Amino acid sequence: MDRNSGREPPRGKKTVVTGCRHRAVWDSVAAMTLAAVSNSRPRSDLRSRIVDAAWSVGSEGREDTLTIRGIAVRAGVSPALLYTYFENKGALIVEMQQLAMPTLNAALAEAIDGGSDVDEKVARACVAYIEFARGHRWLYEARDASSQSAGNGLTSVFMARLTELLGARGLEAAAADHAAQQLRIAISGLIQVEAQRADAPAGEARAFAQSYVQMLLHGI
Repeated sequence: MDRNSGREPPRGKKTVVTGCRHRAVWDSVAAMTLAAVSNSRPRSDLRSRIVDAAWSVGSEGREDTLTIRGIAVRAGVSPALLYTYFENKGALIVEMQQLAMPTLNAALAEAIDGGSDVDEKVARACVAYIEFARGHRWLYEARDASSQSAGNGLTSVFMARLTELLGARGLEAAAADHAAQQLRIAISGLIQVEAQRADAPAGEARAFAQSYVQMLLHGI
């Protein structure tokens, strides 16, 4: 009841007051939730920004800029801040390797799609891996002793696919694994050389790599 008039306030007024109190409570909860999300978001966003910056620097193909300092400059942060998220440059590259695995898997799947000749599929898978590695050289530069060996995760993806194909070729599991290792070592030289001359057609390097792999397969 209204203390001054002795009458009950209109229901509409009571509802409005109650609604305002509820709104104030929900606004307070929403504000706290938003603050919690905002406090957690910068750390995640900054980590992503560092990874994106490292990828951008690496894709330019200049080894002299793929340094902690170079990555920090590209990300717009201090070099010391990178160590908040990554133990060293090798750890950062290992994370980028993991992010690139689906892309490599898709490239290998596309390369061997269609056709029934196993040797042809093996050759195509090898060429796809060579081209991927040439186009992502910076993903194979984690040489820090405390991190994984260069390209370990990506190499594992390729080796699993290659071993499966060689098994379909009729080799026993151990023999297929050994043959896959031989092929990987043999084509590593092709990965190290330049993908193509500036004046060479894109298919020239691919044709050479495929012929090279076919030659290796004859010895298995």
